[in-house]
Amino acid sequence: MIILISISIAITSCSKEELSNDAAEYVYTELTAEDYLSNNSLPAILFSYNVYNPETKLQSSWLIDREGNIRASETESNLVYEGGALSPYYMDAKKEKSTKSYNYVDLEKLVDNYKRLGVINNLEYNRSAETESSQSLSTIYGYYFASTVQDEGCACSSGSESSVQLFEPVLLEQRVGNTLIQTNTQAGGIVTWINSLNVQGK
Repeated sequence: MIILISISIAITSCSKEELSNDAAEYVYTELTAEDYLSNNSLPAILFSYNVYNPETKLQSSWLIDREGNIRASETESNLVYEGGALSPYYMDAKKEKSTKSYNYVDLEKLVDNYKRLGVINNLEYNRSAETESSQSLSTIYGYYFASTVQDEGCACSSGSESSVQLFEPVLLEQRVGNTLIQTNTQAGGIVTWINSLNVQGK
């Protein structure tokens, strides 16, 4: 009987050791910020700070791209409001029409703030706040996954389908001149972070 108990203990001990070794071999590794941002399903631009000057009819935008670069663009149009789902082609064009500066953001903070967009309720742009005065209009946006649709513009081979991801412009803040019209209460940390970057160089 003593011999049988000893054998049983030995077998149990071996089994536990094998499980322990297996568990030790499996180590969970979280994606680094660089790995997360290299995902092609992300939009080319993650955040934008936009200012429209009604006197010059020019809009200046400061963008943060997927690589963490701060970019700038100036257009003769008022796109301070962006509504509806945006295609990856639109986001790529937004990046291509901008110029990369020598400034960039910390990638860890970029990823942390971008992930927060997934749990934020969107604001509705307040058009009634726009006036005929010479005051500037400004918005801060983040661009997050909205849906996946079939790519109708794809020149695919017969019988095959291609899909694209659409991105929702998440309005984080809206101003007229220096007056705050609305800010997303769930995104206070993101807005503070973007303002701390001083992307517009003021």
